[in-house]
Order: sequence, then C-alpha cells, then structure tokens
Amino acid sequence: MESNSDIRTQMIDLLSQWQQPWEGTPEEFYVFVFMMYAGTYQEVLEKDLSDPVNGVLRSHFETFAGGFMNIFAVDLSPYESFGDLIDNGNCDHLIREAAFKCKQTLEEICTLEEVTADGTIELSPETQKESALNDLITEIFMKRMQMFFSFKEQ
Repeated sequence: MESNSDIRTQMIDLLSQWQQPWEGTPEEFYVFVFMMYAGTYQEVLEKDLSDPVNGVLRSHFETFAGGFMNIFAVDLSPYESFGDLIDNGNCDHLIREAAFKCKQTLEEICTLEEVTADGTIELSPETQKESALNDLITEIFMKRMQMFFSFKEQ
C-alpha cells in the first residue's frame, strides 16, 4: 500500500506536466513574471530592461519568463515576443500597483500570523483547507519552474 507521501509525490509529478492557460493580458503576465523575478533579483527594480546597457540582465529575465511560458499557455498578442512586450508593453504603472497590492497582502498575512501565533485563535477548517491547497499548488508550481530554471541560492 502506498503512503500519502508517495501519492502526493505522484500527484505533483503528474500535475507538473500540465500547462495552465493564462487568463490575463500579456501586460499582466509581464507584471507577474517581473514581480517573481524581482523577488530574487532585486537589481531589476532599478534597471531599464529596454536599455542595451542592461542586456545581460534582460537576457536572464527573458530566460526566466521562458520558464513561465512553459508553465502557462500565454497568448502575447499583439506583441510578437516577450522581448517585444518588454520594449513596448508600458507596464510601469501596473508594476507599481502590483507592488502596492503585494505589500498590503504581506501586511495582512503578518497580522494574521500575529493573531493566531499563540493558539488562542484558530483558523477555520475552510481556511486551513485553502491554505493546504495553496501550499500544494505552490509546490507544483515550483517543481515546474525547476524544470526550466535554476534558482539562486539565498
């Protein structure tokens, strides 16, 4: 009989092969990739990726985006490529909005952790299930990303 751990591993391996359709705009995809990249490579926040001086960083960023394009089925039209999206997407305002939303979410998570840390307040069963599902989705996502990209050690 297989253990729950073995079944979980098999499920993650199976789901890692699936390509999720991207439901947003090309610009939203760019912002998503940018925010994920900036989480590890903060230097991108200070650089203009359209400037040829930043060609090495841009190439690395495009490689990173390529990993995401293997995970998500993304229609980049009207852009010809991800590079065209970098040059012509005009996503700066969307990045600022996403950064603000991330900051708010992190503050909410920190507040929730403070309130539940001593155990006197517990999360509802529904919230616990949602959290477990999100953990599983994140694990699948990271397994997929590791197929296409090596992450910098922190």
